[in-house]
Amino acid sequence: MAVKYLRYRDLVERQIVNNRTTLQRWIRDYNFPAGLLLGPNSRAWPADQVEAWLAARAAETESADAEVKPEAPAAEREAAVVQAS
Repeated sequence: MAVKYLRYRDLVERQIVNNRTTLQRWIRDYNFPAGLLLGPNSRAWPADQVEAWLAARAAETESADAEVKPEAPAAEREAAVVQAS
């Protein structure tokens, strides 16, 4: 099975990244795959690695959202303050 590679323009077209600065920051700080250097100014990313990174990031976001408890509505907070007084 042949490995499919994504170039920078493919990442932009798929709306994975908007600009090169963000891509560099993701590689440095968020473990985005560094990709393969094809030439002095050419880089490509294996599509399966990009998809795996996106899936892991989505899973992290979902687990973080599950841990955050929704805030009580304002009316309930005000009632609690009045009762405490």
